[in-house]
Amino acid sequence: MNKERPAAPPAGLVASVPDSFDDVSFVPLPIGSLSADGSAVVGAGGHLFLLRGANDLVASYRRASTPEAQAALDSHASKWVELLTSRAERAESLGVEFSQVVVPEKSTHVPSGISELSGVTPLLDLIEHRLNHLPWYISALEALRSHSAPPALLWRKLDTHLSACGALALSEKIVERSNPDFVWPEQRFTRERALEGDLTQRFFGSILAEVVYEPDMEFLASLASDPVLTESVEPTGSGRFLGARRVWRNEAAPIAKCVVVFGNSFFGSNPITASRCNFWFSRVFKELHFVWSPEVDFGYAVSRGADLIVGQTNERFLTRVPVDVN
Repeated sequence: MNKERPAAPPAGLVASVPDSFDDVSFVPLPIGSLSADGSAVVGAGGHLFLLRGANDLVASYRRASTPEAQAALDSHASKWVELLTSRAERAESLGVEFSQVVVPEKSTHVPSGISELSGVTPLLDLIEHRLNHLPWYISALEALRSHSAPPALLWRKLDTHLSACGALALSEKIVERSNPDFVWPEQRFTRERALEGDLTQRFFGSILAEVVYEPDMEFLASLASDPVLTESVEPTGSGRFLGARRVWRNEAAPIAKCVVVFGNSFFGSNPITASRCNFWFSRVFKELHFVWSPEVDFGYAVSRGADLIVGQTNERFLTRVPVDVN
């Protein structure tokens, strides 16, 4: 086996950051191999992909097979369009900027080699077709597709989330929409670390880590000093994460705006890893509020002096249309 250090992020499974790639064992698994519970699958290029889970992801990729099913799909898409349009109108009436982003599934962007997970889900396809021309809608799929890096490098191999490079690509697109004159510094991802993969336990019975590449310290220093976490509220309901809230301030940030994000793990409640958008937002905006919620609470955003409200959800969560607050 060639043990030379690869130029691209490795495909190995590791328990911690190795001293050398001589210490990593690469285990070939056939494409299509299922996890014990059938919820995840081994795909091309050493990537693991979600297959089912609570939202039965694979079902979302199926095309409507009857006129009745197509009518139901069209109706559901219309409900999303109505909700997101009402958000934009509500924000405009309050004098606040608004952006909405729907993060695609890894299997929508990265070729998986799994026929059941090919293309864009019909629901997201309909929504994007109806909203892409609007200034407040940001197509995360287009942002990722237009990036110079190959799709596989914009996503974690053993995880459902973006890589650091992918999270920066998405953050750049959102920031660019409201701050077109902002110029990001040169990007370099050279710092290695081990991060746990959220799909590994389904296969191996324990959580394993993968080697990932994060931005080097000189690159981070060119953005701004580390943000300060000023508020942290844990969820009180039955949901594992829903209702969590974090607030960061960064007096040295290049953009003096208060941003309030209503989203999920693609932003994340802690900006420790660069594979979450909060990591980047908290370094370019003076004040960042993150609320882990599919609903937008305009009352909260206005009370905290929001200049920009961001709504974020995932492709697989489109099966449920939330009801906003205020």
